[in-house]
Amino acid sequence: MRRSHRGGFSLLEVILATAILMGAAIVLGELAAIGRQHLESAEALTAAQEICRTKMAEMLCGAQPMQSVDKQPVEGNSGWVYSVDIRPTANRGIRQGPQLNLAVLQVTVEEDVPERENEETHHRQFTLTRLVRDVEATSSPDAMGSRGAMGGQVYGPDRWVTVVRTDR
Repeated sequence: MRRSHRGGFSLLEVILATAILMGAAIVLGELAAIGRQHLESAEALTAAQEICRTKMAEMLCGAQPMQSVDKQPVEGNSGWVYSVDIRPTANRGIRQGPQLNLAVLQVTVEEDVPERENEETHHRQFTLTRLVRDVEATSSPDAMGSRGAMGGQVYGPDRWVTVVRTDR
């Protein structure tokens, strides 16, 4: 009797190919999980940016009072809180010319994450900073000059703008 030699794969080759396929599937699964995490992070940052821009615009147009607040819930967006910080600037380094009477308006939006012990959470936040005319300094008759104050707050096309983004 004669044995026929049929072409095919040995058991060792099949096991090796299966191991390589499984390893590749595991790596691709991990990459997909990392991609989902980055997608969620990007969506959260985009939401924080939009909320921050909206709050800043509300204060600049007078729809919301320009006053400091700390971790107030955002209406219509559960899971987010905002803080507003207003502080006058010092006109350091300016020796000549009029006093600028600028204030720093800083709006920070962050996730409202309950603090838990022994658990690392990703704290997402966005901060928008803008230089505006100082409301208190410009409300005096001497500081108002020819432009005047509208409703106790000075708004005009001559605002100086700076934007700072921080996300953690």
